[in-house]
Amino acid sequence: MTTRLRTLLTITTALCLFCTPLKAQTEGLASYYANHFHGRKTSSGIIYDKNGYTCAHRTYPFGTMLKVTNLRNNKTTVVKVTDRGPYAHKRIIDLSYAAAKDIGLVGTGVVMVRIEKVNSQNANEIELERLKIPKAFQEEDLTIDLKLAHEVDSLWFLPIIPDDDDE
Repeated sequence: MTTRLRTLLTITTALCLFCTPLKAQTEGLASYYANHFHGRKTSSGIIYDKNGYTCAHRTYPFGTMLKVTNLRNNKTTVVKVTDRGPYAHKRIIDLSYAAAKDIGLVGTGVVMVRIEKVNSQNANEIELERLKIPKAFQEEDLTIDLKLAHEVDSLWFLPIIPDDDDE
């Protein structure tokens, strides 16, 4: 075999190995972000919010929605990939504090999880459930703007301050 052909074969094999799609499910250790990361910029440029549902993953593209299941108690949460990592030994995902709390990770610090990629329709349904949107408003003929739902949800506890013009 010529050197040129051998080199071409090696390069092709390497490209095939690195370009294979990610598994539908992955199992491994999960941890969560320390509090001192709250308010810092992530690899994607988004500011990390410990009360949000985000994660760090080494290979999934930014914006990918992942369902994370704690294998010890079967609690699940859905998070969006906004950062790279984790860089700790044998860990496959770092979760935000809120997501870690949802699946019972906060007490233990590290737990075995299963990660599954979530399609966008399922992610929207899970987000509506998280925001406690009543089923009556989730009918097919009604469109719910999730961004608006988040804004309304976060404004719920803000005090109403009258304008000076109202007096």
